[in-house]
Amino acid sequence: MGIFLILVVVGLLVGAAVLVVLSRDRQAKIARRNQHIGIEVDVDGGQLNVVELGGQKTGPCLVLLHGARASLEDLRVSIGERLARDTRVLLIDRPGHGWSDPLDVEGGETPESQAIAINQALNFLGVDKPILVGHDVGGTVALAYALSYPEDVGGLVLIAPLSHPEGASVTLGQRVSLLPWVGDVLAWLFVPVLGRGANLRHLARAFAPQPVPGDYYDSVSADLALRPWAYLAEAAEQATLSEFLTEQSQFYGQITVPAVVIAGEDDMIVNSEAHAGVLARDISGGRWVVLNEVGHMPHHVSQNVVLFEINRLVERLGADHV
Repeated sequence: MGIFLILVVVGLLVGAAVLVVLSRDRQAKIARRNQHIGIEVDVDGGQLNVVELGGQKTGPCLVLLHGARASLEDLRVSIGERLARDTRVLLIDRPGHGWSDPLDVEGGETPESQAIAINQALNFLGVDKPILVGHDVGGTVALAYALSYPEDVGGLVLIAPLSHPEGASVTLGQRVSLLPWVGDVLAWLFVPVLGRGANLRHLARAFAPQPVPGDYYDSVSADLALRPWAYLAEAAEQATLSEFLTEQSQFYGQITVPAVVIAGEDDMIVNSEAHAGVLARDISGGRWVVLNEVGHMPHHVSQNVVLFEINRLVERLGADHV
């Protein structure tokens, strides 16, 4: 029995050592394969990574906020570069995602804290009354921004937004990662090595009923979400959402800026009616655009429709200021 226990302990130590080596190697490969572009803007509690597209310095500025398990690359490759042909576009890695720091402030993982940090960054960059375009949790943050700074937002375009508590759940892996010690072991040893499969399964549900484009994963630097600190930040963010949205959703009627809510009727990630449909009715003058046979990624699957709606709002706001 004593020899057996010794062999078990030795086996566990060797396994842990192998995982450490594999995890470090995987993290190094992620860093090499995903180029850091953008500038770092100081905000309370850290730095935000911001990419500016388009040479326009006058007129409306579009601020694009990505969703969960993503970075600014998701919106850059889908709609950002096309929008920048005619409009100033800022893409922001939300705190704890992409190349932005998790906010080292109390409650820094909440959408409200993220909105505050984004407002600080936009003030530094001289942006006045931005049009916020938010996908998924980026829509949650855009709504928090509009409620926190009602005089400092021009309009909202919300793509498959997470706006209400229904379905704002935490995965088993995220629950485990929130546990002391155990969570760190999961995030630092297992996620970089084994997390790609879980990401691919999530993307399959997000793009359904269409398949995931063959070049999508690498083109949007999806592996950045597998870095330990990013995974932990994502888990902390998800853990706050249900309670936060229960509170925030009571105040959507106070939003008076022009708002367009775009969602696919076949969304398997966020229930379209329970979120986009209710939200569009709650916001005064909000408009709901429903896309048939589209899931959670309208900005990829129905690019032209999303671009049309954004440009339509930009033109409307421009005409209002003539």
